[in-house]
Amino acid sequence: QRLARLVPGSSPVVGLDYDGIDESATASRSMDESIGRFHRMLMQRRRAHLERMAANGHQLVMFGFCIGACYAHAMADRLKRDLDLDIRLVYFDGHPAQWLSGARMSDIFRQSRRALQIVRAKGGIERRLVRQGCRQMRLVGRHSAGRVDVDALLLRSCAINRSWELSSDAWQPYVRS
Repeated sequence: QRLARLVPGSSPVVGLDYDGIDESATASRSMDESIGRFHRMLMQRRRAHLERMAANGHQLVMFGFCIGACYAHAMADRLKRDLDLDIRLVYFDGHPAQWLSGARMSDIFRQSRRALQIVRAKGGIERRLVRQGCRQMRLVGRHSAGRVDVDALLLRSCAINRSWELSSDAWQPYVRS
């Protein structure tokens, strides 16, 4: 409920899925390619609304969960350059891309293998989601985030592996606050 209060009631919500979850879609080869696809889709469907928001000084709240925080950050960079929007990023248990490139990938994939073992007893969608999560981790780990002049808020669930420290300090080099 507290999370929902971060988004004004009159704001539209647009959700983005990682490309490749839908088996009919071709998966991107890089995070930049994914962001380009997301950006084109958003501009096709919501450009007029975003331009009105920018003209009226309304804030766009972008939410990213886990590695989705890296995607929200990269998308904010594109939107800020294109439309000069006032953007607020809300990261939920999300590390910067540079953390993922420096993290021990064996730890990350060991966690993913455990998840894969759990979902093997379930259906195909769960297996596809875990495979996509592993693929996205590799893409994000090769991405280098730049600084974006936006406000950001980090929310923690305290469910993150203890060896994976996470604080708002991790994002300081990449956002305004």
